[in-house]
Amino acid sequence: MTDFGRLQRIELKGRVLHSYPQGDFDSIALEEAVDQVKRVVVDTDRWVLFVHTAADAGLTTSSIVRQMELYADMAGLGCQGVAIGGDSLLLDMVHSFIPQEFIIPIKVSKDDQLLTAFLESLL
Repeated sequence: MTDFGRLQRIELKGRVLHSYPQGDFDSIALEEAVDQVKRVVVDTDRWVLFVHTAADAGLTTSSIVRQMELYADMAGLGCQGVAIGGDSLLLDMVHSFIPQEFIIPIKVSKDDQLLTAFLESLL
């Protein structure tokens, strides 16, 4: 049995939900991560997601599209936007999978200061 990705840590600081994915996520691991997110933000009406990827964090080919669908679902839970940063090669791949007119803004960068400013502008 292959081990897939997991959230190494998840924490809500103010209205910023920080998640720390590690490993390769398939669709099942994505669903589990989103369930964790839902439990943490259940009482928060407006929030943003800051994804801090580990160097080994990634998505299987089939789960990249599902990730975008799950981000859209999070908008219905009060998510105002998503910032994806860290050291993962995923950062280079994810740009081409973000729909042109997406329901919430998503920014991808290795610059945490830029991502923090982006998220603050959404709240």
